[in-house]
Amino acid sequence: MIDEVTRKTILSKLNRERDRRYGFCRCGCGQKAPIPMYTNRSKGWRRDVPLKYCNGHASRKMRSVNIDLITGCWNWIKARQPNGYGCGHPIAHRMVWEWAYGPVPEGKELDHICRNRSCVNPDHLRIVTRMENAQCGLAAKLTPAEVIYIRELHLQGLSERKIAKTISKTREMVRHVVIGHTWRNVLNAG
Repeated sequence: MIDEVTRKTILSKLNRERDRRYGFCRCGCGQKAPIPMYTNRSKGWRRDVPLKYCNGHASRKMRSVNIDLITGCWNWIKARQPNGYGCGHPIAHRMVWEWAYGPVPEGKELDHICRNRSCVNPDHLRIVTRMENAQCGLAAKLTPAEVIYIRELHLQGLSERKIAKTISKTREMVRHVVIGHTWRNVLNAG
C-alpha cells in the first residue's frame, strides 16, 4: 500500500494541469518557458515575450487516468494496446509501479488484482511469477480449490475420466493436474 504523499505525486505526474502563470510552460511541468531573443512571425515568437511551452512540451497530453470512485481503479485513458494494457514506458501499469515501488525483479511480472487491464493503480498490482499470472488470469480454467478437489478425488481412487465428468472439465486437463504438469505450486490441503 502506497502512502498518501506518493499517491498524490504519482497522480500529479499522470494528470498534469495546465500552468496558467505567466512565463511558465503550459504543459504543467513547472519549468520557466524560454524567452526568445528576436521576433520570428512564422514561429509566433515575439522578442522578450515568454514562449507558451518549453522545447518539445507542446505535444504533451494533460490527463492520463480517470479514477473510478466505485472500484478505485485508475483507468488509463491515453493510447492502449490491443490487449487492453495502457501504452507508456513500456507499459503504463509497469511505469506507475516503478514510480511507487521501484523496478520489478527480473523473472517476475505484475498481476492486476482487480482484473482490469487498463488500471494503473499500484495498490491494484502485485508481483507474481509468470505461472501464477497465467493461473490467476481471466483465461484460467481452474481455481486452486478445484485443483485440490481433483487431487483428493484421485487419491480416493476415482479415474481421471470420472473426475473430469464430475467437475465438467476435460480428461486431459484433469490428467495434467494429477501428474503435476500444471498447478505444481498448489499443494493438497492435508
